[in-house]
Amino acid sequence: MMEALYIKYLCPFKKYVTLDLIGGPRPLQFRYFINMQKGATFFFVLACMAYYDNWSWTAHVYLASTLCFVLSIYQHMSVDHGIYGFIWLLKDITVPDATWQVYLTIPSAIVAVVGLGIYWVAGYIVVAHRVEASPSLGALCIMMNTLGSTLMLASDTQKYFALKYKKGLISDGWVTWSRNTNYLGEMMLYLSFALLANH
Repeated sequence: MMEALYIKYLCPFKKYVTLDLIGGPRPLQFRYFINMQKGATFFFVLACMAYYDNWSWTAHVYLASTLCFVLSIYQHMSVDHGIYGFIWLLKDITVPDATWQVYLTIPSAIVAVVGLGIYWVAGYIVVAHRVEASPSLGALCIMMNTLGSTLMLASDTQKYFALKYKKGLISDGWVTWSRNTNYLGEMMLYLSFALLANH
């Protein structure tokens, strides 16, 4: 019954709000808004650190993740939120997901910007509220983020190449045990951000 309600009501509502809100021209793809937000995460956290004059270990772990990404592109490692943004950009360039290549109406674009802005709350909390995470919690967050990044990247890459050469259901490799390994990875990523922010 819940699945029927979801398919009949929630899916069309979600599509309307995220793609067709109020109607009108569709000037930009959804991925541009996602990429802008994820790519700007490093600069947002750095600006918060400067504004709040917070150069603590925890703030640096959050920020270092963005710096580590630049160094780790060649080593296939990740650390935390900002790095996730850069990893996402790299993924969109190399193995783009057709899901995010849809065009949005202007009101839906505004909803996207506001919705994506919520993802910066954890970084803001860490810096503005001077959250101090223990080294053990920091290590746990880094491990969760690394594993989550691996799951997301590997399964999205498999999906891209599998669908490029043969359309249909993918049932091997990273999706052998779970249909949504990429989303499991992203849930681990965002849980690591929330844990680091103590929320």
